[in-house]
Amino acid sequence: FFHDSVVRELKEETGLTIKKPKLVGVKQFYDDNDHRYLVFFYTAHDFSGKLKASNEGQLFWMTKDELQKQKLAYNFERDLPVYFNDNLSEHILDGKRDELF
Repeated sequence: FFHDSVVRELKEETGLTIKKPKLVGVKQFYDDNDHRYLVFFYTAHDFSGKLKASNEGQLFWMTKDELQKQKLAYNFERDLPVYFNDNLSEHILDGKRDELF
């Protein structure tokens, strides 16, 4: 189940147990070998636990404005509107297209 996967991954990578994750969008893209990938975007506002670093790196809280000023992972700045705009739900990135829907 996707729900169980997102709860498990967040726990492993952050130490937090989220409740009621909400699917807010999808990203699809292709790698250099033309393999298609789908990424599911979730938000959660209710959680328990203590934030801790993992193999993914150090973690810290920041505001939306602070996040938008950070150097982000490749193309992640194009993903952010899907999280923050209820009228968007998909990001397509395939070499020819980089579109938000």
